[in-house]
Order: sequence, then C-alpha cells, then structure tokens
Amino acid sequence: MGSLTVELARVCREVVAIESDPALIPALRETCGDLPVEIVQADAMRVDWDSLLVGEGRWVLVANLPYNIAIPLVVEIACRHPQVDRMLVMVQREAAARLAARPGEEAYGLPSLKLSYHAEARVVSAVPRTVFYPRPRVDSALLSVVRRPSPAACCPPEVIFALASRAFAQRRKMLRRSLAAVVGEDVFRRAEVDSRNRPEELGVPEWERLAREAGAVLLRAPAKLTVELRVTGVRGDGYHEIDAEMVTVDLADELVVVPGGRGLEVVGPHGAGTPKGAENLVSRALSLAGAEAWVHLDKRIPAGAGLGGGSADAAAVLRWAGIRDPDAALVLGADVPFCLVGGRARVRGVGEVVEPLSHEERIFTLLTPAAALRHLGRVPHLGRAGRTPRGGNQRPGACRPGRIPRAGRVAGAPASGDG
Repeated sequence: MGSLTVELARVCREVVAIESDPALIPALRETCGDLPVEIVQADAMRVDWDSLLVGEGRWVLVANLPYNIAIPLVVEIACRHPQVDRMLVMVQREAAARLAARPGEEAYGLPSLKLSYHAEARVVSAVPRTVFYPRPRVDSALLSVVRRPSPAACCPPEVIFALASRAFAQRRKMLRRSLAAVVGEDVFRRAEVDSRNRPEELGVPEWERLAREAGAVLLRAPAKLTVELRVTGVRGDGYHEIDAEMVTVDLADELVVVPGGRGLEVVGPHGAGTPKGAENLVSRALSLAGAEAWVHLDKRIPAGAGLGGGSADAAAVLRWAGIRDPDAALVLGADVPFCLVGGRARVRGVGEVVEPLSHEERIFTLLTPAAALRHLGRVPHLGRAGRTPRGGNQRPGACRPGRIPRAGRVAGAPASGDG
C-alpha cells in the first residue's frame, strides 16, 4: 500500500496523492509517515486540479489508472491543466493504443486528436498480465505523455475539436457526408483536404486548415448573476419593471460558430435537456440577425439556476453578427440586453435599460442544486442569504453584495472579445 507514493516522495520536492477510497486513507497516511506527501481523498475525475497544483514549477502525473477513467482523465489533464508537464501512466493496453495512435491507424480517434494537439504520447513498454497477482484478464501498458512547448496549431482547440467530434460521430462516413451541414466542397478544396477522406485520416494540421477556411470562430458566453433585484411596477402589457444590479461571472458557455452552415449541436455537462431546435435562443438570435450558421454549443452554465445561460448564448451570437443594441435584443428575453453589454451594470425597465457600472472585484458562492427552480417565488426560504428590503419586492435568492460566502470569482469585464 502506497509503495509508489513513497518512492516518489523520496525523489520529489512535493507529492500530492489522490485516493478515491476513504477506507484506504488511514493506511496510506501511516505508510507515508513524515514524507512530503499531501494525501487527498477525492475522485480524480471530479477533483479541483487547479486548487491542488499550485506553487512554482511544473507537475508530473504518475498513476495506475482504471480503464473506465484512463482516456477521459489523460485527455482532460492535457487539455485543461497546463501545470502538468508530463504524465507516465499505466493503463489497459487498448487505452494506451488509442491515446498514442497516429492518423490513419485503426485506433486513432477523437481522444488521439485531442491529446496530440497538446502533447506527444507514446507507449513506453508493454506490461503483461502475468506480472500481476491476482492475474487480470487484460494486458496493460506504460504510456508517456509529454506536453508540447506550444500547441500543435494556432487555431483554438475548441474549434478543431467541435468539427472533429461531429465527423468522428459518423467515422465510417466520408467527410463530405458527415460535415455536409457544416462546410461545403469549396471549403475542402481551399483547405486542401480530400472530402472523400474519413475523419481518422486527418491530423491536427488538416483539421486546422479546414476550420480556418470554414471561418469557424470561438465565442464565449459568460453567465450573469443578479446581485440585487427590485420589482418597481407593472406595465400595462403585464410585464414587470425592475431595478437590478447584474454582473458577469467567469462561468461561461462556449460556442463554435461556422458561418454558412446550418444546425445546432448541444454538448457539455449541462447539455441534456437543452432545446436543440428553433426554440433555442441561439437559433432565435441567428434568425433575428438574419444570419445562417452551424453552432456547436458546449453548455457549462447550469439550466434553471438563474444564471442566464440561454440569454448569454443568444447575446454571444448577436455580438458575432454585429448586433449590439440592447433594445433590439429585448425581443429574445429580459436578460439578453444585459448579457449583450456584460460587465457590471444597473438594469431597469423590463431589462432593456442597461447602465454600465465600474468594475468591482467580488467573489460569490453559486449554489446550483440538482433540481432546477422554475418559479423562485414558491421557495421564499432561499432569500435568507440577502434580506428583502422593507417595502420592496426583492426576488427570493437575489442577494446583496458582500452577503454571499467566498467561493467563485466574478468577472466584471465586459462580455466582448469573443474571437
């Protein structure tokens, strides 16, 4: 128990050991003794790596990974945690082959492409099942992953991966069929990519050329937080007039837009249940702008959490299409005008009057329960974090500045700069 951790601690300045089984933590602490080891009980697929990998210097990941998490964990570390400079992991032989595969090889797929964008991977050695007791049913392999000094392409990885993921979803089809709704034959010709190829035949350079010639862009759609809200009246048409303070936070959806394409693809941790047709605010924003595009939407803003995820997505599309008028955006929803402006602002009327305020660095805790709250008026106890002003009608759950415990950073910069 902990033999690998002990040996690493003897040659490394600092070791962070992650163990998912709480029953093994006491024994691991006893084994490590006074060695410089920080033991964290956590699931490696859920742990906050950025909070663990702090300080100066680069990190090396050394692990024996189960098959069910090997590929997603290695790819996640490579794509989102640049603090990790190298990885040496023991994984099932088939997983190692998929991660280290090159274009044209049978094992080559989307994980291979993602990893090759950021790093170079190779199988160091085979580890037969005979060296283990009890003997498993599969063979293993040692995989080395070394981060590149710079990415393999200048194009944002999200753009390349959005196109590739659509193609790999139908990997037996030629690109001219799997990407028919995204790019035309002229794009393949300009990119010098044979549209008769299948996705496993393209490496990072080919996908980059295809994305560039298609005019694909990456947009960021930051969530909004209503810090304080008062209902000041009701208009003749039944809409409530408000006086609110709203801020842009650093939680954001990501959109890849390909002009001239058609269709909406929704993925991500909060993609399930998100409308994918004409009722989606992205589709409605395109219609309002008179634009046609294929959109790959990575939903990272929880739905039903009052964070304006759909409004933020619509605002990002409107900015891309050159529309920055809050009055024009109001037809899509009351939160869209603020999301179009972004930053920190006082919002009045029914949402169309947006007065920018100076930036304030603040940190909030955002509690996003598993159940979406469709009508906050039915759960008044949620308003306890911020007191309802006397004579006012503050919406439950809308809190005054400084009353929310520290946890998540508020990004007060304007929502522009989506390129």
